[in-house]
Amino acid sequence: MVEGLRRTGRNLTTESFIKKMEDAGEISFGRFNVKYSPKSHNGSTYVELAIVDAEGSLRY
Repeated sequence: MVEGLRRTGRNLTTESFIKKMEDAGEISFGRFNVKYSPKSHNGSTYVELAIVDAEGSLRY
């Protein structure tokens, strides 16, 4: 989402945001890739579960 906002710039509208994301194609965040197109707004199907325990520690 932040990358889409960055690419859209100051002329942010719902339509301009969607257009920039669709035009971006595949975006790489290190080893994690997302891909948007006019036919797919999913970005990624990757899911990771993490749990924060009572002490505030992140558990995988």
